[in-house]
Amino acid sequence: MLTLLLIAAALAQEPRTVSYEFPEVEPVMGELVKPTISFVLPSSLAFERACPETTKALLRQRRKLARRGSVADRREGRGDMDRCEAQLLERALYTRWDEAWAAGEPTPDTALEEATIAALRGGAIALYGQALAEPSVEDPDRLLLKRAMLASALQDDAVMEEALEALVRDHPDSPHATTARFMLGELAFAQVAPAWAIPWYQEVSTEDHQLAPMAAYKLAWCLLMDGDEDAGVRQLLAIASGPEDDPLAQAARDDLARLEAPTGTR
Repeated sequence: MLTLLLIAAALAQEPRTVSYEFPEVEPVMGELVKPTISFVLPSSLAFERACPETTKALLRQRRKLARRGSVADRREGRGDMDRCEAQLLERALYTRWDEAWAAGEPTPDTALEEATIAALRGGAIALYGQALAEPSVEDPDRLLLKRAMLASALQDDAVMEEALEALVRDHPDSPHATTARFMLGELAFAQVAPAWAIPWYQEVSTEDHQLAPMAAYKLAWCLLMDGDEDAGVRQLLAIASGPEDDPLAQAARDDLARLEAPTGTR
């Protein structure tokens, strides 16, 4: 019952008094609230090459695809081009929104653009899947990560989970496996399944990888949400002891300050 209450409080940011026993100090009263830092997974972890800056440059790249060697290469390349076109359209869509807000105008109707972006991303996912089925495919682990990243953008949890689990199961030594494990933790966190997320974050947090610090931070919150308040607070304290200019260390300090705050305060 306590675990359910903790999860509900974390999601709604509603004050709920919880007792935490900090190491070597007296128990304190605090509120369980959401983490004070958000994180967007860098697309460069899956997509090595940046997208073209203009539709004209994108069109030139599309024309070059016909000269690619294998069927798998061509399908992966077409998937990359669809992803890049979606990115360019999304950038233009955001510009329209910004201009409307700046001018005090109503939010423009962008349903058609949003549907086109989703269709392009869905097409890219399908093309990566077709490339994976080809005997000539190279680096299937990279393609699986690409599928997962685009599925995440589409909020298609089923495709995302399938691709990530295939990556860690079939390519455990891949340079992309750590990213896949982190993303499985993120998927579980988003679904409010801390017990599922904990082993993924725990594994990544011990590795020499750029995602390890964030995994350690999210692990602290999963421990709190799963009812292990002592371990969660100890984890936050360890992160909070980092350098003053470390954003994660500052986030952990902010979290601890809120957890120590009297009920009803922020």
